[in-house]
Amino acid sequence: MLNHKFYFDGSDDSDETRYIRISDMLIEKMRPDLCRYRFMWSGDEQLQYGLSQSIIIIRWEELKQFENCLLKQSLQNNECRKLMALIHRALEEEADLIHRAPDCMPHEFVICSEFPEEIHYNNYKDSFIKLPYQFIMENYNVFKQVKMYWESTERKGDGFNYYGETLITSNMAQDLLEAMKDYLQNNTSEQAEYFVGREYELLADILRKAVEEEKVILHFGI
Repeated sequence: MLNHKFYFDGSDDSDETRYIRISDMLIEKMRPDLCRYRFMWSGDEQLQYGLSQSIIIIRWEELKQFENCLLKQSLQNNECRKLMALIHRALEEEADLIHRAPDCMPHEFVICSEFPEEIHYNNYKDSFIKLPYQFIMENYNVFKQVKMYWESTERKGDGFNYYGETLITSNMAQDLLEAMKDYLQNNTSEQAEYFVGREYELLADILRKAVEEEKVILHFGI
């Protein structure tokens, strides 16, 4: 599912041990309260109300404001407790937190009866099923388990072609479904927890339809 990342200023956000994930659903619940307070958005000199759609710095002196918003949510929720623990640690250490919003730039999918001789993006754009970049990027270790056609049926690559076209047969779609299922089996990691959600179900539905109807899928990267 789409998620926001919170980590200490100066930490490497590519290291999973250095940040926590918080679902977009919880942040959306908090947003009306967050919009009452001003925070430092990256690249702006003036404080702005609420959270930006990219990066903000939650300065140590602003953490209490953020905590007030979180307290209006149920602290029985595991995500709330996880975020509250990080805020308390930051307050104790007088440290700033970085908030990074999910990147929703879309990867686009369309189901076809067969692969066209030439792929023209504009022929399909009214039929696209869209999945956010964050979902594809964060779970690429799952998708790369399956070889798929890149640009044409003459070349294969690992997983989805990030910046170009991917051609996916019904057999490849079945392999992807199995790779997703295998990854989740007995997996209690935070990454696996956030793999499941609306985006997962949408991709699984696309893949199942291609398998059941013996059709193919075209994927257009960012």
